[in-house]
Amino acid sequence: MNLINELVNPNSVTLTSTQLGILATIEDAPTAEVAHERISGTLNLIIARNMLVDLNLITLSENKVALTDAGKTVSKSYNIVDETGGLTDRGQELVDQLTQDRDEYETVTESPFKLIYKL
Repeated sequence: MNLINELVNPNSVTLTSTQLGILATIEDAPTAEVAHERISGTLNLIIARNMLVDLNLITLSENKVALTDAGKTVSKSYNIVDETGGLTDRGQELVDQLTQDRDEYETVTESPFKLIYKL
């Protein structure tokens, strides 16, 4: 099957808070490998990450993830990074929220409530 790759107009994209958190986390991570680790682990993160790949906002290969040029443009338009490429206060809030959500998920799935969670 041949798929048609379409370019995304960065100004027409409406992203979820999880997707924005992923973009911010990639911007914040010191390496592509660390970024990949931080945006993996939960089904919600994987679905959001895969949608960003489909939108051509990030690239994903083995254990690495990076922003595309379109992803960098979207990060700026959503005020995740400033003109110098540094994380804004909003960007940091998104990173913190994504980290907290991921940690809470891991706590639930590793606790005595794991059986209930699976139900």
